[in-house]
Amino acid sequence: AKDPNGSGQGLHADQVSLGWSFVMAMDADGNVYTWGYDNYGQLGNGTATGEHSTIYAADPARVPDPEDTSKTFKATQISAGANHAMAISQDGILWTWGYNYRGQLGDSTTTNRPSPTQIGKPTKARVTQISAGAYHSLAVDQSGTAWAWGWNINSQLGTNSSDFYQPAPTLVSPPAGQGNAGTGLATARITAGWNHSMAVGQDGNAYAWGDNASGQLGTGSDTTPISTPTLVALNSLLITGVSFDKTAVEHLQQNPDGSVSFATPVHNPGQADVIVDWTLGGAGQTPAHLAYTYEGTLPLTGGNGTMILLLAAGPLAAAGAVAAGRHRRETRALHV
Repeated sequence: AKDPNGSGQGLHADQVSLGWSFVMAMDADGNVYTWGYDNYGQLGNGTATGEHSTIYAADPARVPDPEDTSKTFKATQISAGANHAMAISQDGILWTWGYNYRGQLGDSTTTNRPSPTQIGKPTKARVTQISAGAYHSLAVDQSGTAWAWGWNINSQLGTNSSDFYQPAPTLVSPPAGQGNAGTGLATARITAGWNHSMAVGQDGNAYAWGDNASGQLGTGSDTTPISTPTLVALNSLLITGVSFDKTAVEHLQQNPDGSVSFATPVHNPGQADVIVDWTLGGAGQTPAHLAYTYEGTLPLTGGNGTMILLLAAGPLAAAGAVAAGRHRRETRALHV
């Protein structure tokens, strides 16, 4: 991007954030710059070109300080939504501007704002983190409590409400069983998507809420919207060891789908008890067992049979085996 100060060099930015058709940047001194379309006032320069305007700003320009337009607005953090902008000023105050169709600016109105507008809530008036979604906004105050406002058509505010939109900051509800609505979600990090939201709680767990039509909340097979923060099960299953009776497999090839591939060890013809050691979320689990039959036609030298083993953290998992040279596939059910 072109340096708006006329140095002839590029703009040196510490932070950037991309909106639908505009861009925000912040330099090392906290000066905020914008460029792109300004039809809703999303550039924050005090003007708006009109809803259907095709006029755009091709060069970065400073966002004026709303209290002294001769100065540049200074921030510690910026975030661009579809057509609205958020910033935390250097004194910790939350400011928003641009499109306000569904209350995403949080000023208790649905009026577009072409200049930074101070937001009176969260109640402590100081915020440490922000994230702008398409038409909703999220913030975390100094106490670590999460707030949300704007469009709520898919419950992306996480307030356990069916309100179509909320034009003022509202506490994000805590997960079920972790407090009442007045306590809010204790948050370490937060991020807003198109119509869904996610947070890392102060307990270290990931939570998601809002639109789930494509399974984007990661909460399982149910694709209905979720109106309150719900735990995302990030505990991954990992196969850590495989033994045939008492003979351990020396090398396991970890595959992208969570399965492992390995050469079958030497074993006499007959049945072998395949013992599978595995962890869930890093914690060791009770070993799983699979009965596997070595047929008499298999070489006894080992290494010519290849097994692909897949476990699932659920009531049923599949184990498949392919014996080299015979093009035979076996499948079995394996409970873990």
